[in-house]
Formats: sequence, C-alpha cells, structure tokens
Amino acid sequence: MNKYLSCKGDEMALRRIGRRELIRWFPSLLFGISVPGMIQGKRSLVRPEKKPLLEFRTLGKTGLKVTAVSMGVMNCSDPAVLHRAFELGVKLYDTADCYMRGRNEEMIGEVFQGKRDKVFIQTKVHPNEEKKMRASVERSLRRLRTDYIDILLWHNLHSSEEVSDPSLYDFMLKMKKEGKARFTGFSTHTHMVALLKEACKTDYHDVVLVAYNFTHSRELKEAIAQAARAGLGIIAMKTQAGGYKKEKMGGLNPHQAALKYILMDSNVSAAVPGVTTIEQIEECVAVMETSFTPKDFSTLKQYQAFLKGRVCTFCGGCVGECPSGVHPQDLIRIWTYLDGYGNDSLTRDFPGERLRKDLQACKDCFTCSIYCRQGLDLRAKIEQMSEVLT
Repeated sequence: MNKYLSCKGDEMALRRIGRRELIRWFPSLLFGISVPGMIQGKRSLVRPEKKPLLEFRTLGKTGLKVTAVSMGVMNCSDPAVLHRAFELGVKLYDTADCYMRGRNEEMIGEVFQGKRDKVFIQTKVHPNEEKKMRASVERSLRRLRTDYIDILLWHNLHSSEEVSDPSLYDFMLKMKKEGKARFTGFSTHTHMVALLKEACKTDYHDVVLVAYNFTHSRELKEAIAQAARAGLGIIAMKTQAGGYKKEKMGGLNPHQAALKYILMDSNVSAAVPGVTTIEQIEECVAVMETSFTPKDFSTLKQYQAFLKGRVCTFCGGCVGECPSGVHPQDLIRIWTYLDGYGNDSLTRDFPGERLRKDLQACKDCFTCSIYCRQGLDLRAKIEQMSEVLT
C-alpha cells in the first residue's frame, strides 16, 4: 500500500480506503462525494531520467509480457515518436487497417523493420465477407512489413451476437492456423459491459481492447475483472477521455493522472494512450512505477467538470435504443476527434456511406430516443458535427 502514498497527511485516509477501494469509490469522488484528506497533496511524480522504470504485465492467456503503458498510434504521423517510444522500452503498439487510410500501418512497418521481434503489433479488421476480410489482413501484413500480426482484433463490435458469431471466430481461427495472427480478439466502444460478459462465455477471444477511463462506472470495472479472471487480456483505450490539450483546458494537464488511475486496476494488462509528440510519450511512459496521489484526484475532478456536457467519455451511460439503428457513441466519437484531438482527418477513417446514413437519420429525427446520463446533448453535438463535416 505504501507504494500509493505520496504525502504523510493523507496516509491514514488512504490506508482506510485501500487500493481496491480507491478504484471503487473514485467515480463518486468526481461527483462531489469527498473523502477526508484526499484533495490536498504534493505534485505527482514525473521521472526526469531518459530511461524510466518499466512495469510489465501479462496479457491474459496470451502470456505476452507487455509494458503497462504502451502506445496508441492512431493519431500519430511522426515516425520520431515511435522511435522514441521504442527507445523508452514501449513494447505494444496499437493501430488499424483504416487509420490514416493505411499510412499508419505503413509507418509502423518502416520504423520497426529489423526490430520486429522486439515489439508486439496489434491491428484490426472490420467484419465483412471472408474474401474482403482476408484481403484486409493481407494488406495489413504488407504495410507492416511482417509475416504475422501479434494481435488481430475485430474492429469496434457493437453487439453480443457479434462477439459470439461462429463465422467471425472461424475466420480468426484460420488466420491463426495460417500463421498470420498469433492471438485474436475484438475492440469495442459501446455496450462494453454486455460484450465483455459475452466474451467470457466462449473461448473465441484472447484479447479485448475496451474504452476505459476515470469516468466509467463500477459496473464496467467489475465486467473487466470478470473478463480478466476468464483469461482475457484487457487493453484500455480512450484513457485520457478526449485528449484535450492543456491550453484548451486553461492550463490543466490531467493526462498523467488519468493514465495512473487506469493502471491502478490490476485487471488491465496495458493502456494504449493515443500520443502524437515525443513529449507526450515521455509523459505517459513516466507514469509507470509512480504513485496515484491526492493531487491526481483533484486534477481529475477538475477535468470531469471540464468534460461535462462537452464530449462523450465512453462511460457507457447511454440510456435507450435508436429506432433507426444509429450508434450515437460512434458519431460522438467523431466529434471527439474534431473537438478533442483537433484532427478532422480521423473522421475520414469512418465509413463514409454509413456516416452519411446515420447523420441523415439523426437529421430526420425530431426527438432523440437516447439519453446521456452525463448530461451530454447528443442531438446538439450531432448537429454541430454535421455542420462541420458538410
């Protein structure tokens, strides 16, 4: 427990709560329920040395030893950032067939040529007919300049039916038998609790990439714990809940605190924060082997206030179902790319035909049937996004 204490005045309060209880109580703290002695404290530790201490965790039943802080490459276009991440010891790199229309995978392939056996690469494929899926995997292999993919994921599943679809499983099994993928699984941004529970019912998957950050409910934490007990390797994405730059937040820089919070959950094997600069990867890697302090609690509480009503944090708090079959979280995710990341090029990775169809369905609907528990006006955000994109 002493590893998580940073100031003497808070030691008794932290001991009374305990490490697991910190995780359980944290969402309540953000909404105004305070714990004595938890709001004041010293500044979080940032290691100044070029070679920070690394923490390795086992990625579920895969047995892979990955750095607790790894790298989401989606928004990165600078090879120098990847070179620096490798120099710092980052082991796992997450990309997808569609990121930057394939250029993201190409950059990874170029950077790690000759170093392939020293890193783990995770990429994705969209569910489709087998011929198209196979072509997608083959393209990824060429772009990545490799004979195999360490972790091949289904991209952005929405339903329990997809998680347990035997045809999807059969395709992944073929990829394994052909030596094109070592391990397989899926990513998800929506209905995450249901999908994690469904994944526990079969042996179809090895890894789940799930949106997980400090705004999420205890229900998701428990589903992640259940999945980890079932042997699934849990990788957390969207850990920074929007990726806003500190200039936009009035000088607040909560990203290290947000990452530390996720790493407190031992059921998470790795986090893949999206970074774009050398400074960002250095900040993220420095989080390993540092403590989560009362100052971090205060910082995240301020960040929660900043995010409220502004952007979807993928908390899973959507209530209701769209009669037109629109997944509002996917549309709001695009708004996150525009408003948080400040990168409109990411919107082009979203299937254009589906985007137009969903936006038109929302435009023709006068009353949104989806309610956000965090107070986000989904209809207003979708209208804003539609104006920007058109």
